Amino acid sequence: MKYWIVLIYLLFALTALANEVSAENENKVRKALPEKATVETDTPRQLLIFTRTEGFVHSSIPLAARALQLLGEKTGAYKGVISDDMSMFDTDNLEKFDAICFLSTTRLEFADYQLRRNLMDYVKGGKGVIGIHAASDNFYSWIEGAKMIGGLFDGHPWGADGTWAIKLEDADHPVTAAFEGKGFMIRDEIYRIKPLDLRKNARVLLSLDIKHPANRIDKIKDQIRFTDVDLPVSWVRNLDKGRVFYSSLGHNEEVYWNSAVLKHYLDGIQFALGDLPATTVPVPFDAASNLDFGALAPLLNTVASYEYGKSLQPMQNINDFVRMAATSPQLLKRIEAQFVAFLKSDATLAGKQYICERLSMFGGKESVNILSKMLRKQETSDMARYALQRINHKDAAKALRKGLKKTKGDMRAGIIASLGERADREAVSDIAKNLDNENEKIASAAVTALGQIATTEAWHKLKGHMSAVSGDERQAVMNAMLLGADRAIAAGNVDLANNIFQELAGTSVPADIRAAAFRRKVEMSSDQAHQLIADALEAGDADLISAAIPMVREIPATTKIDNLISGFDSWSTASQVQFLTALNEREDRSVVTLGQRAVQSSDAAVRMAALDLLGHTGGAGVVKLLANAAANTKGPEREAARTNLYRLSDTKVDDEIRGQVPLAGAPVQSELIRAIGERRVANATELLFAGAAASDKKVRQESIKALRAVGATADVARMLELLAVSTRENERREWTRTISAVANQTEDKTVAGAPMLAQLESTTDPGIVGALYGILGRIGDPNALPMLSDALTKAAPDLQTAAIRALSEWPNNQSLEALRKKAQTATDQVQKVLALRGFIRSIGQKNDRTPEATVSLYKEAMTLAENNAEKKSILGGLRRVAHIEALESASPYLEVADLQVEAEGVILDVSNSMWEKHPDTCRTALEKVVAGTSNGWHRDYAGILLKRIAGE
Repeated sequence: MKYWIVLIYLLFALTALANEVSAENENKVRKALPEKATVETDTPRQLLIFTRTEGFVHSSIPLAARALQLLGEKTGAYKGVISDDMSMFDTDNLEKFDAICFLSTTRLEFADYQLRRNLMDYVKGGKGVIGIHAASDNFYSWIEGAKMIGGLFDGHPWGADGTWAIKLEDADHPVTAAFEGKGFMIRDEIYRIKPLDLRKNARVLLSLDIKHPANRIDKIKDQIRFTDVDLPVSWVRNLDKGRVFYSSLGHNEEVYWNSAVLKHYLDGIQFALGDLPATTVPVPFDAASNLDFGALAPLLNTVASYEYGKSLQPMQNINDFVRMAATSPQLLKRIEAQFVAFLKSDATLAGKQYICERLSMFGGKESVNILSKMLRKQETSDMARYALQRINHKDAAKALRKGLKKTKGDMRAGIIASLGERADREAVSDIAKNLDNENEKIASAAVTALGQIATTEAWHKLKGHMSAVSGDERQAVMNAMLLGADRAIAAGNVDLANNIFQELAGTSVPADIRAAAFRRKVEMSSDQAHQLIADALEAGDADLISAAIPMVREIPATTKIDNLISGFDSWSTASQVQFLTALNEREDRSVVTLGQRAVQSSDAAVRMAALDLLGHTGGAGVVKLLANAAANTKGPEREAARTNLYRLSDTKVDDEIRGQVPLAGAPVQSELIRAIGERRVANATELLFAGAAASDKKVRQESIKALRAVGATADVARMLELLAVSTRENERREWTRTISAVANQTEDKTVAGAPMLAQLESTTDPGIVGALYGILGRIGDPNALPMLSDALTKAAPDLQTAAIRALSEWPNNQSLEALRKKAQTATDQVQKVLALRGFIRSIGQKNDRTPEATVSLYKEAMTLAENNAEKKSILGGLRRVAHIEALESASPYLEVADLQVEAEGVILDVSNSMWEKHPDTCRTALEKVVAGTSNGWHRDYAGILLKRIAGE
């Protein structure tokens, strides 16, 4: 399947909702459930059944999730919680669960790196992970996550409509007990897995029996690869203290009423929960018994005529063959013999280059012998030396050294480069003889190679050569010396590295080389970093100052650095900014003092860096400074001052903010009040109510907004009083938002709405009434629904509009009928459009209607819609209804140019979940999409669905 096409489409389209679980299928599951858990435990277990899909959506997911939930309930092994919300991987949520089941999730990437860390810490810390079916179709850009599961999806020739033979790799394992020591046949979709150290880290329990005739039928023969011999289906593994169980079974719904598979799942889950002890010791794949060496020769014959640009499939097959044979030295020797014979043949150069690349990974003496001969021939020299460069055999270096003496020109330059890559100490003398070679490539290769070899002898050769050259050649020698220092440090040869750094510290050395040498020396000498940096800053050498400033981060945060700051005022602006930025994590009081001084700089970039420094390192003592900066600057500088005021972490900061509010003038006061809201400062309510009644407009507005963050439900009555006396429209809007947010803290919406309903009884001001309507709409108080519904027809026109807006914001679908009626009867065009939009929104709210009833409501809304904006919104709702009537309702709009794309989206999403039940209807609609669309993604995805319907 072209998964990349599916992914592209689904990134631009909403995923269709999965089918509901029928009572008939749930009953089948219940009958197949085990009577009890394999291991009964008094410890209550919680299992997260995670079903999020960002790629292909398996129609079996709802039934599978319910089956796993019932499996835990019936046996008492665990309680299953179903979710597709990524916030479940926040640490606070993860702690509630003993294991996570990735149930046919697809194309998950965990793009949030914190969530990646959370999941890995969770598993490695001792919890469990279960993967069912498409759990291996995830984490393509997160290799650690893919390795956790054990591998990645790599196709499924053994499709969902076939019945396939499964063999037991470990018949005595507790997790395979359900199969009673016997292989079995199953109608399901079986994955080919691209293993990620699977056989090294996991114990494979079930695999596809590729030798069974049922698994090699003519229908799929052209899809079966040469190396399809190791096809794991289920396995268990440990990940540090945690446990992982995976099974690729589970595409078809009927799998979830297969009693043996359910028992297999239960045992795997109990293993992952930590309740069922089971070995995870890996068992190597028996390559010698399973690999067909007779098939290697024909593949090599194909590669013998290979030319660049032709199919790479034969080479891919050989790659897989070598990978699978890699566990057996005897098999690799057999492969090496065939590869050596290949190199002696008259195969194409492209074919020989490929074989040389393979031999570079495992070749031995026999390979070295043939490669050494190829090394001295112009047409094969490069491919041979690349192989010799990587082969881990002592004779490989000898062959290169011998070739160095017998070649010239580009061939010699290449051999020198390879000796450098091998860091061949015995080649130093021979390489050094080429430093003055007339051929520029040879001389350059010799310089670099000596740097790579990184011995005292090699350094002396380079040092002597540097004094004899100039310009670019001298620069190249110094770069090679830096490389040599890096290699020396890695090898633990600190003395050599220091000698090189000393050589590169002179003022005649270019600034970039001196800076690089200085940085490396500081990194290497962490215990002397402070003194090295201080010396560089005090020397007054601009080049070294520029290099030393970023290295301040290498000094321990608790070390005082007063002596480094003394020269700050004499530095360039760029250096000052750089230095201030480097100090952000320090605890030295002198750093705060420097930040306070630098805020007065005439340069905006320096002031911005100083504000950032104070936000990271300052405490209560810089509150006033930052608030003043926020009040008296504009643009990015104001935002920097605000951000850093909110960031301050000293425990006394909030007290200081509260204390400064009464003392400050209006501009600063408004910034302090804003900070109270952003920081959610406790015990500041009275200050904010006083600010909400202040004479300054900005102070009032910021106070009202801040109450949104720190106000409590007990404060609502006072807020309503201030709303009632408010005469400014913009302040009424702010009060509406604030009171709504605070009142919504109360779960009982009738309690939350009661003060607003009481206020309405004594209020006649239309502006206040409209504001109260808006609050009630945001809260969703059911007691307010009759009053607002009546207002749609009985109130003044402006209040009718306010009531429509309130009902349109209702947090559930209780306002649907009122909005529906208003959309049908409104004569005012604005009210009609507002009511219709609210009606459309309400249809899509969570409900217990049948899909047919939902489609009927969308069809009614379509008859009321007079412009394409509403019609597009309706089609957007239809694509979330997994029912064939949604597709049929959208189909006519394929003929409407402005609505065609949205209609196509409905057809694609609904077909994705309904094609098995309604293949003919879906086929007809999809063919129309293919024939008429100008959207490439839609055409490709429709084509995929059509192939699925056709059984391809």
